[in-house]
Amino acid sequence: MIRVLGVRWALFRLRYALKTRCGFFEKKLPMRTWSDLTEKEIFDPETFSGTLEKDYEKWKRKNARPFLFRAADFRDWRPLLERWGASAATEEIENLKVGRVLYFENGYAACGFPPRWRENAVSGESTPAGTHWSGLSDFGFGDIKFIWEPSRFGFVFPLIRVYARTGDDGCARIFWTLFEDWCRENPPEAGVNWKCGQEISLRLMAWSFAFYAFLESPETTPDRLALFARTVFESARRVRANVDYALSQKNNHGVSECVGLICAGTLFPEFRGSAEWLSCGVRNLERQIRELVYPDGGFSQHSLNYHRVMMQDLTFALRVAELNGVELPEILRNRLLLAAAYARDFVFGNDGDVPCWGANDGAHVFRLSECEYRDFRPHLQCVGIGFSRERFFPLGPWDEEALWFFGKAALDAVGEKRAAARARFSAPVAGTHILRRGENAVFFRCGSFVHRPGDDDLLHVDIWRAGECVVGDSGSFSYNSKIPFIAEHNVVSADDEPQMERLSRFLKAPIRGTLLRADARGFSGEHDGYRRLRVPVRHRRDVEVEEASVSIRDELSSSAEHIYETHWVFPKFRVERSEVCDGLEFFLLNGEKTAGRLRIRADGAEFLGFSVHKGDEKSGRGFVSPHYGERLPAQVLSVRFRAASAHIRTDFVFPA
Repeated sequence: MIRVLGVRWALFRLRYALKTRCGFFEKKLPMRTWSDLTEKEIFDPETFSGTLEKDYEKWKRKNARPFLFRAADFRDWRPLLERWGASAATEEIENLKVGRVLYFENGYAACGFPPRWRENAVSGESTPAGTHWSGLSDFGFGDIKFIWEPSRFGFVFPLIRVYARTGDDGCARIFWTLFEDWCRENPPEAGVNWKCGQEISLRLMAWSFAFYAFLESPETTPDRLALFARTVFESARRVRANVDYALSQKNNHGVSECVGLICAGTLFPEFRGSAEWLSCGVRNLERQIRELVYPDGGFSQHSLNYHRVMMQDLTFALRVAELNGVELPEILRNRLLLAAAYARDFVFGNDGDVPCWGANDGAHVFRLSECEYRDFRPHLQCVGIGFSRERFFPLGPWDEEALWFFGKAALDAVGEKRAAARARFSAPVAGTHILRRGENAVFFRCGSFVHRPGDDDLLHVDIWRAGECVVGDSGSFSYNSKIPFIAEHNVVSADDEPQMERLSRFLKAPIRGTLLRADARGFSGEHDGYRRLRVPVRHRRDVEVEEASVSIRDELSSSAEHIYETHWVFPKFRVERSEVCDGLEFFLLNGEKTAGRLRIRADGAEFLGFSVHKGDEKSGRGFVSPHYGERLPAQVLSVRFRAASAHIRTDFVFPA
């Protein structure tokens, strides 16, 4: 791990572990009650010198800083909002009322109303209430993300979307009821929901939306705003005190926590420390974006879902700063536009879907449209309209997020003309390459790692046909689960070994991938992952893309025999063996319709057989996870050969 992440990182983590064991955070951020936070501790007297319960509500209404919207905007928005609809938001609210919380935008779990904030809804395990967050493990209560999910307050967004359409104060009442209960069950610094600074930051952003949406509602009472002030102050203080840990991870955690500090520092200048929160957030966000968002638009986490998290965080920071006259470094806007153009080219699906590439924990910072979780159009359209005055997609319900961020005037100022996706694009630093020909869209993964690797997926290929995924990645089921799930990629393995050596739960030893060719016909690349074998193997892959076919040639070279296995994951399509041909041939079926053929040949190798796994509960093979926590049976085709050196050809042939 020191070799991969460096001595400086190792020393930081050692120092952090020692501070935790010695009770540093318990002393710096002690557990207490909400009433222990007094006006003297919370407020800068030069900005606000009144009392919390008597004076703060009137003062804040009068002095609220500019935000993305005002409640007064909603009447003007309603014709658009009614056109786009809110049936999914309404359904979510109705479920919330009866104690069913939406998890990862995919399914409901019975959590109660109010939710049992410290309970894992899947495993039933509960975390202790009176333990300081620094004394709790990330992995002691099943998958901790199932505990954190309700406390992200993601249900704020359907509540404010329905409120904007109807003016129903019941939406505000639900929010404030849940907010008050969360505070009762999660006193300052006590329990699992104070453990992660990113979770706190995402919660701060959601609370900010609710504050501005419901500010004029009679449900927003002086007592509730007094509690709100205490909670926002303590949340920002907690993030600031431990932001260095997030920054050391060099991923979305640092980005989100910087944006959380910018949010609190900009919108709540009455708090002690707000100027320093803002300064810290801006300073470190620039450093993070400069390093983690590559000049080709890629992001350090090698994941399209985390790419979207970074873009939504950055959009929020830029917009809040702009509205409040806070100057942010120009590189933030420039890198956001590069990142959006990068992600736009990955929208292969007719429904806005993208390859299920990289870690996917279900994060979706701002759920501000009716579109499904895997639909990337809402935020990409938002960035295009707000920052480059262009549409990436035609008019549609995916425009709603741009309305919330930039207002109706921004939508009216942008015409219907839209920018087309690039037919060919290579991101050499990110190691991702795209080619479109006819109805085929192909994603090729090849490059070396600037930051820690995610998956064993070098030379992976995604093939989409007419907006549907033919072969793709299996996705991320859970980061900590006893239920078996094998993450599989469309690669060739040697001797049943993964490409990279696993060093810890979230860390693999990086290998080198070399792009040899990327042109209008296809790609070529190789990696050195199997150089570590006792008798090394060299693997080169060539991909040729035609309008009616995609051909993959794998060249494996070694001085001794190995077992080589090709893997192909079919998330929705399936394969059926053809018995009337020489060699190995399959029909590609989309539902009951034959959509093409798959042929696999090998020269210089002994054919050992093939297998098709689908929903194998014992091994965990044959599943895909389009949403976090979801396992869907899917076919995974594996073909095995024995050889020292082999040439394997795989052809996907589609109707012309």
